[in-house]
Amino acid sequence: MATLIAPAGCESRDLSARVPWTAIVGVGCALVDLAVAAAYWSQFHVEAIRIPQGIAAWVIGRGAFDGGAATALFGLLLYCGLVCAACELYRAAARRWDVLLRQPVVCGALYGVL
Repeated sequence: MATLIAPAGCESRDLSARVPWTAIVGVGCALVDLAVAAAYWSQFHVEAIRIPQGIAAWVIGRGAFDGGAATALFGLLLYCGLVCAACELYRAAARRWDVLLRQPVVCGALYGVL
């Protein structure tokens, strides 16, 4: 039997219904953030591949810049995972403090700054 996945606003106790939406939002936000970073750094003639390689360097070190597409992909996956975890953390906090749902733009901006 097929399972329908509820939108992010519909709370569900079932973890399988929550995780796909968290992943979709997290990956989407990560890709938008990386695109903005690529646009910003392009004015300084920095190649777009250097951005995810720089993220991979958080774990691998400076050798990430010599790894080519493999370390760029690792950095992309690492960043997507990090943003997905941040999205799930916000959702968990919103279950405790309803102001996070009533004022999502202000609270989300403050969350991002922190």
